[in-house]
Amino acid sequence: MSLFKDIQESHDSIKALGISLLLAPFWYLSIYLFHPEWYLKTDIIIKIILSCLLPILSVIFSSIYLSDTIEGNTFGLIENTVAILYFLMMWKAILMFCVYTFCFFTDNELYYYGYIMIYFTPIIILLIIHFYKIAVKKQ
Repeated sequence: MSLFKDIQESHDSIKALGISLLLAPFWYLSIYLFHPEWYLKTDIIIKIILSCLLPILSVIFSSIYLSDTIEGNTFGLIENTVAILYFLMMWKAILMFCVYTFCFFTDNELYYYGYIMIYFTPIIILLIIHFYKIAVKKQ
């Protein structure tokens, strides 16, 4: 019971961080799908750390974009994180399916690092456009 009490009493940013870790199993699966040799050679600690850091990074980037984009946003950090996580899970699942299917039918290989670049490219492009709009607005 004290664990649930501690979670309820913790700060919203820690709760949002925990919610973002729901995306970690998808990243762990993508390591296995897109780089099985590395998956077999690497220690489990490295795979778990990578699988936890990448979703946290993507949620942070997406929350920066979402928090400034929607004016009059009355939702809290937890609600924004859940919305972001929903879209990131959809993006991750669609991307995993499309890339794996394409590589399977064309006998091509896409290593994990290329997959990470494909995943983060739209997020980074949105952030660049967002920061450009903010810079133009300040002038």
